[in-house]
Amino acid sequence: MTAKLYFIGPQPTRMNCRQIVDAAMLELIERLHSQGLGRAEVALALADASEDYVIRLASEAAYRA
Repeated sequence: MTAKLYFIGPQPTRMNCRQIVDAAMLELIERLHSQGLGRAEVALALADASEDYVIRLASEAAYRA
């Protein structure tokens, strides 16, 4: 299964960003589940990775300021 981005309109906007991310996340969870990982395990790993990424973005922004 390949991840597909679904755009509502010509360009992704802040308003539909969440919908696009949700669709990609669900596809990723299902793809990894089909490879033997549990859905809850994948969801928790995504949450942890997302938190780490937000912290990294904040650190980079603070460094640039």
